[in-house]
Amino acid sequence: MAISTHHCLCNALLLTSTLPLSQIPTRQTDSSLICTLTSGHSIAPGEASVLENAVSVDETPVVVKLEDGFEKRYCVRCVRCGLTAGYGLDRGMFEWKREGRREGVVFLLKGGLVRTEDVRLGRKVDEAEVEMVVA
Repeated sequence: MAISTHHCLCNALLLTSTLPLSQIPTRQTDSSLICTLTSGHSIAPGEASVLENAVSVDETPVVVKLEDGFEKRYCVRCVRCGLTAGYGLDRGMFEWKREGRREGVVFLLKGGLVRTEDVRLGRKVDEAEVEMVVA
């Protein structure tokens, strides 16, 4: 089983996966990568995991307007540089009358990851490759 790794734009390791980036499931609303939040000690086949010690999750949600309504998101930030790498969703979207961040699942924004091979080769990310998302 081959494991691929991806980094934040600041080169901090964020994601480990047994799948190529193109095969990680994505969310229909914004094409963000659906990942689990893990300690990084093990990874299951067919899984993409964000390392929990590499990110911090905001305590206060941001309300984002979507085409079909609103959504509460908790920003997931790189602990090294503070860049918003993704988000978690509010439990209220999944469980009736519950509030707070849904644990265990995070959504990584496209364009915020660099392959380990590119980091090793010193390749710089071009602005055209990064999709700016403002919450």
